[in-house]
Amino acid sequence: MDRDLGWWVRIALDGWDRGEGPRYRCLAAALADAVERGLVDPGDRLPAERLLAEALGVSRGTAVRGYEELAGAGLVERRRGAGTFVRSRTAWVRTPLGAGRG
Repeated sequence: MDRDLGWWVRIALDGWDRGEGPRYRCLAAALADAVERGLVDPGDRLPAERLLAEALGVSRGTAVRGYEELAGAGLVERRRGAGTFVRSRTAWVRTPLGAGRG
């Protein structure tokens, strides 16, 4: 399901910037946590990097690198020209970022 950008910022990523470490890792961990909590389902499209970066007040590079972290963990699939989509849990190559966060 496509959700509006406001939902991502207010609900799925609320408090993302309170994490420790580089901002891109905090963003990736918060997105992974949203998947773990069932807020985001397999097949859901993540917001465009540029729009998300603008809404969160970070550089586009921060958003891109966060998405790359998720892709490296097998949590999302990046489709050129279509967007970034959450993969099914069976496609994950390792425990997603943010798993076990309290």
